Amino acid sequence: MKSGMYITEIVTRLYQSKHIKALYPDGAERLNLIFAKQVYGCALTEIIYRICLRYILGFSDEIHIEKNNIRLCDTLKYAKNRTMDAEMRKLFDL
Repeated sequence: MKSGMYITEIVTRLYQSKHIKALYPDGAERLNLIFAKQVYGCALTEIIYRICLRYILGFSDEIHIEKNNIRLCDTLKYAKNRTMDAEMRKLFDL
């Protein structure tokens, strides 16, 4: 991830989905589902991680996101070692 704009667009589209709206009419509940079970991301550096958290999760003082899957993690070494799948499963408790 960089600034978190791409993930924010994904969250927006999921949030506005007619199907998900029908299943979760409450907006806060819907956002918590999206952040807990549908959106994942890794930030390469601490500064990018903090920017992402602020940009992605700092949109409202009224809605509390209970769980998110945004992590500080340099995935390059896992990609090079071909261990990405196993490492991401550990990182995100999958």
